[in-house]
Amino acid sequence: MNVLDNASPVQAKLTASVVQEPDRLLVRYRVENTGDAEVLVLDQLGTWGIGDEYEFSPENVYVDLDRQIVRLTKGSLSVPLGAKPREAPYGRSDGRLVAAGGSVEVSFVVPLPIKVRNPYRRDMGPGGRVATKAAVARIVVLDVGIVPRNGGSIFSHGHPAHPDVLTVLRVNADPVERWQTILSQRFELDRDLPVLDYETVQRPLR
Repeated sequence: MNVLDNASPVQAKLTASVVQEPDRLLVRYRVENTGDAEVLVLDQLGTWGIGDEYEFSPENVYVDLDRQIVRLTKGSLSVPLGAKPREAPYGRSDGRLVAAGGSVEVSFVVPLPIKVRNPYRRDMGPGGRVATKAAVARIVVLDVGIVPRNGGSIFSHGHPAHPDVLTVLRVNADPVERWQTILSQRFELDRDLPVLDYETVQRPLR
């Protein structure tokens, strides 16, 4: 768990399950706020939809592969060494407010084979990188980011079409590790999990 600057460690509990089915990974999780102050659970990852509207779906999740460990992240990504931040210093992260003693529950599926989805890793390699390299994993780690209403964070209603989704705005340009707490749970699988990792591909000349 990451410890926040100028704040006590966030008091919260993550309970999760992972079920490997023939064509998908079924993930369920519950985040319980066990503290006495509200927190923001950063599990709202937005994407631009076909109608040019910003949309949120439980299926949106960052995916990374480290040897035989697949990491599913609902939260803000750390910037790897050598990568360029994809957002302004006042980075935007979206989530749902959970009152003291409250909780949120989510279920989502990840189609198999699982495709790596980490924009920093994709941009670090030379040329075009796509998730087409076959690999396997035997461990799944679920990470969920949470932020308290202190320590330099401001919560803003930045999405009029989604009034229950709040955006984190930072007063200072601190790295994500300084203000986000990660709740994590690890699962060991009883069979190989197919994964598609990034590799550099030659795009056809036009």
